[in-house]
Amino acid sequence: MKVQNFYENLSTLHVGTMDNRCWYVPKQDGRESQILLSGDDWKFAWYPSVEEVPEHFWEKDLEKEGFINMEVPSCWQMKGFGQKQYTNVRYPIPYDPPYAPGENPSGAYVKDFTLTEKEAGERQFLYFEGVDSCFYVWINGEFVGYSQVSHSPSEFEITGKTKAGSNRMAVLVLKWCDGTYLEDQDKLRFSGIFRDVELVLRPQEFVHDFTVQTPVAEDGSAEVTVRFDRVEGTPEINCTLTDADGEEIGIAFTHGETVAFPVAAPVLWNAEQPYLYTLTLQAGAETIEQKVGIRWISVEEGKILINGKQVKFRGVNRHDSNPYTGAAVTREDVIRDLQLMKESNVNAIRTSHYPNAPYFPALCSEYGFYMIAEADLESHGVGTLYTNDGHDCMGYIAQDDAWAESILDRQKRNVIRDKNQSAVIFWSLGNESGYGGNFEDAGRWVKAYDPTRLLHYEASIYNSAGYHNDVSMLDVMSRMYADTEWVKEYCEDRRMRKPFIQCEFIHAMGNGPGDIHDYMELMYKYDKFCGGFVWEWCDHATWEGKAADGRDIFHYGGDAGEFPHDGNFCMDGLVYPDRRPHTGLLEWKNEIRPVHAAGKDLAAGTVELWNVQDFADLADTVQIRYEIKKEGTLLAEGEIREIACPAHEKVCITIPQLGELSGDQTYLKLTYVQKADQALTRQGRVMGFDQIALFEEKEKVLEIAEAGTVALEENDASWIITSDRIRYVFGKKKGAFTELVRDGKALIEAPMTFETWRAPVDNDRNVRQVWEEAGYDRPWIRVYDCTAENAGEKVRIHCDFSIASVYRQPFLRAKALWEVNADGQIKLTLDADKDMTFPYMPRFGLQLVLPENQDQVEYIGYGPTESYQDKHRACWVDRFTTTVDELLEDYVKPQENGSHYDCDYVEVRYGQALPGLVVASATPFSFNVSHYSAEELTRAAHNYELQDSGSTILCIDYAQNGIGSNSCGPEVLPQYRFEETEFTFSFKLLPLTADKPHKRRVRYKGKYPKKFEEKYKELQPEKYGDMVQHVIDKGNTPAGMHISIMVEEILQFLDIKPGQIGFDATLGYGGHTRAMLERLQGQGHMYATDVDPEESAKTRKRLEDLGFGEDLLTIKLQNFCTIDEIAEEVGGFDFILADLGVSSMQIDNPKRGFSFKVDGPLDLRLNQQKGISAAERLETIGRDELAGMLYENSDEPYCDEIAKAITDVVRKGGHIDTTTKLRALIEETLQFIPEKERKETVKKTCQRVFQALRIDVNNEFEVLYEFMDKLPGALKPGGRAAILTFHSGEDKLVKKALKQGYKAGIYAEYARDVIRPTAQECTRNPRARSTKMRWAVKADHLLQ
Repeated sequence: MKVQNFYENLSTLHVGTMDNRCWYVPKQDGRESQILLSGDDWKFAWYPSVEEVPEHFWEKDLEKEGFINMEVPSCWQMKGFGQKQYTNVRYPIPYDPPYAPGENPSGAYVKDFTLTEKEAGERQFLYFEGVDSCFYVWINGEFVGYSQVSHSPSEFEITGKTKAGSNRMAVLVLKWCDGTYLEDQDKLRFSGIFRDVELVLRPQEFVHDFTVQTPVAEDGSAEVTVRFDRVEGTPEINCTLTDADGEEIGIAFTHGETVAFPVAAPVLWNAEQPYLYTLTLQAGAETIEQKVGIRWISVEEGKILINGKQVKFRGVNRHDSNPYTGAAVTREDVIRDLQLMKESNVNAIRTSHYPNAPYFPALCSEYGFYMIAEADLESHGVGTLYTNDGHDCMGYIAQDDAWAESILDRQKRNVIRDKNQSAVIFWSLGNESGYGGNFEDAGRWVKAYDPTRLLHYEASIYNSAGYHNDVSMLDVMSRMYADTEWVKEYCEDRRMRKPFIQCEFIHAMGNGPGDIHDYMELMYKYDKFCGGFVWEWCDHATWEGKAADGRDIFHYGGDAGEFPHDGNFCMDGLVYPDRRPHTGLLEWKNEIRPVHAAGKDLAAGTVELWNVQDFADLADTVQIRYEIKKEGTLLAEGEIREIACPAHEKVCITIPQLGELSGDQTYLKLTYVQKADQALTRQGRVMGFDQIALFEEKEKVLEIAEAGTVALEENDASWIITSDRIRYVFGKKKGAFTELVRDGKALIEAPMTFETWRAPVDNDRNVRQVWEEAGYDRPWIRVYDCTAENAGEKVRIHCDFSIASVYRQPFLRAKALWEVNADGQIKLTLDADKDMTFPYMPRFGLQLVLPENQDQVEYIGYGPTESYQDKHRACWVDRFTTTVDELLEDYVKPQENGSHYDCDYVEVRYGQALPGLVVASATPFSFNVSHYSAEELTRAAHNYELQDSGSTILCIDYAQNGIGSNSCGPEVLPQYRFEETEFTFSFKLLPLTADKPHKRRVRYKGKYPKKFEEKYKELQPEKYGDMVQHVIDKGNTPAGMHISIMVEEILQFLDIKPGQIGFDATLGYGGHTRAMLERLQGQGHMYATDVDPEESAKTRKRLEDLGFGEDLLTIKLQNFCTIDEIAEEVGGFDFILADLGVSSMQIDNPKRGFSFKVDGPLDLRLNQQKGISAAERLETIGRDELAGMLYENSDEPYCDEIAKAITDVVRKGGHIDTTTKLRALIEETLQFIPEKERKETVKKTCQRVFQALRIDVNNEFEVLYEFMDKLPGALKPGGRAAILTFHSGEDKLVKKALKQGYKAGIYAEYARDVIRPTAQECTRNPRARSTKMRWAVKADHLLQ
């Protein structure tokens, strides 16, 4: 197709576009006056080059031309078209500006839309929120215009080009253009219409663009000024300002002149208290609403002040990114990110390195985040251009006049779009694009256009090709990844007057970041260090399905066969691609907690608190739970509910019994809990914690006991130690034990080895080559001397050895003393000398290969998540019990993980009392237990490629090198490098065996205990919120809880208003009920039913404690099919919810018999006081009836086989009265299934059989039929009903009833298609995956 070549023309950036304007959504008659053109009904075809696109493609027979249905917004690479690619710095095309490659892939889009006569008579504007990289537009065959700048909106007026009735829009998108040279961001590269498209309908006269500013006077009063930058026509504009309660502050009329509203005592906006006023502009029939946060920004003595108070920016860098859809994100995706950030104490966001979705800044203003709003500009690819003289190319674009207009255009589009958003504190000129006159001029324009905000640009600190930088227009000194020494020097240098910001720091790639604590100490110490933004928020990857082992397949750079690429450098976030938190996020969260604690006078029980919030008083935000523990034993606990302490101030509190309980290995833990609900977070959220040691470290003595006579034998290769219990073999050439046998059982499966290599973490990517050059990855042991002596009760083995690698000299020499007693206890004391000419080491430790079934782990040290010497602030010292599988932190790219730092005890065993080993030490050590070897973790490129070793591998480490953030940041800080040249390593190995059970008190069994009754912390979420949050973050549902599904979708549809009457058909845990009650805001009433007396009583109490008593909520212990009786009492309902799923706390409780995964009575009744149990039902049902029931209720394909097996057992006098008996019978019946498929088939068959029985014994279908029949009569005219279904049987029934009601005119509208949970919710709560939401709205004309 021949198009005018705007895409390779630096002097033509846009054709036919409107002037830039601020972002808003106009309304007429109270409704948004725009038509959302996004949807899945666009037609699309992809072509390898623009020349191959058919001429006038919109006129063709689209089906014959190969056009398919395409969803907009979307990225065509995620739909199977073109090349997926990740590259960081290197351009994906040759550097030849302004030219794009001759083969320029293109996407042709066609969209048909209909206008009414009224709509066709209005002025019409096409609004493209984001298209990558440039595009041409036609309406009804007439050319409209061209635009570029992928992440900024483009608006075209199409008035006069449309007609009433059907219209056709055609869009041609090119993958590359001259703008590609300015969009070289470190991200996956996607193409297409990736943000929404709207048709905005406007009257003939309207407000096009306006600017809101909020100057605050010294006396505290303020003004809200409105400058009208562009008005179409001369309409009278009615301007109204109201406060957050809707109370009018002022009203003014204008024809376009600036207006000002005085506010005598304003409530000022900040991220902790995001108070917003509402400005309403009415011009004729059109209304624009703009939320306004009154605040002012200033810089004094190197400090950044908001509203006159110093602030610290505890931020993250964020892309728009979704592993399932690429750069096309939904509002729900964005809110989920913001919610996770709020839950993690983040208060600031840098939009890296382009404007995020248009509504993003408004959400930040609403929910409370400070923003660095960055222009769509990054050209660091020029730094990779080939030169033979070392010439610095970074200034090529920044200093070339030909690019001046393009660079300025991107600044204007960024600033003007978001200028009215109070969250924006900084404008940023872009990222890593060199510096020169183009940026200086752009910066001057920004400061002149908006002097109320600060200007940021990091690349200004580098002089390129001799250019002398003018940075006078920049307000801050910004750097990336400055090390702590540089930060100290800058902050202490009085000549450096500008505030300092780390716009990127503590690179969060893989197992990282480390060093956070050191940076935060400096941030709180120095006023001038005003903030940092972690690089970055999320891992970037594309989801490619499921692997055979059930793991998600996430691809990164190179996995699509592209060139160039930068491997997994895009996997550098605080959360996984699907938003599961990395341990790095937990680390960052606790480092930026709102309170810091320190012991003041521990003997007197006094602890000092420091409120590091910038505005809020602790009295309004925080409560404290405390516990005092000694080696995992709880000595005391309590709560402090009221703590008055203004921002930035300190206060002392007293902990009862603290002084008297202090002692060896005793700790005080203070957990900070959110005091009240906020917009995105809930009361009871764990905000962070501090742990204070109540003892001073003392030197300990490590000995092994005498335990009887021991014998010593020698042969050429070994020393052999025996007693009546043991046979241990020590390899003279190995320098360690090769066999450990106790009571006839092997304790190890391979010789012990000294290890110096760890699977490189991503932050080792630079030092890895140095380590490999040194040979740390291939250690060879050379034993020089190995002698042994029998002292009667002990054997002592002296061993002198060195460790070297092929073609290198020894890097470590050691003298080891091994002592063994008759009971099999081993003590190792090793003195090591490291050659100083070698680099610091990854680790040094001893590896033991244990039987695979030894997978139960207990330890005292930093947990429950992985911990390292510079990455353990998300952990606390306690006694933890877990499993080998749970210790794995399953990074997408395998690497060292799951280690635990500063331990003095670890036990690995099989079951409760069978063989195992204990490691104990007088000095702290680290340990790691895994089914994967360091070599396997080094080899595999993806987690789904890992091969299980078939053993349990225990590594006991003297030390590991710090984690740091050197994948992009500075080298690991010196204090965390393992560079000791002399050290002593000593510990004991104590065997456990079956005849001497290990005595353990009953306690919380690990991070995620298996048995329901052992999960007492999960069963007390109000007390153990941190543990409960860990369980949820892992994608599990805590015991005794139910995570409500699709809450936001339900609330959005039901549109609950204060004063309404509602009905929750299935009360359950009360999560949905609570959310709906909150929307009523204390006005109106809700009714709820449930047949489970046990859980209903708990829920009633739970909701009463939250303030929802009988004045707001009536709970009835009856079936929801009695809805007609309740509706008759109250006069009908405005909204109704029916969640047809069984609650998690019912499923998980083995006493209820709902789950085949745990042993319990085969009951399955929702009310165990009524009806007969499933076991009783199976005693009486016939074979044919049972087969029919299994097929009818759950589509069971093996219904005949299962029915025969069950009735045969009953006929022979057997009883199937437990869940495990039924599961075993199903497993036995399905033995004919091929072994490869059997495990999964048995699992799914069990699910279906248990479901069918549950439906039967509770008469669920009969009840649902009755409910659906009565539903219309229970709704008021215009009332709304939402129903969640979980299996095909009930979904078909609900769909059929709603459809019939619609056809009969009972419902004005109903759900033709189901609404499903978001991918993120399914990741967070796997039980949501089968959920479908259907809905209906009762017709207004129907009377009760």
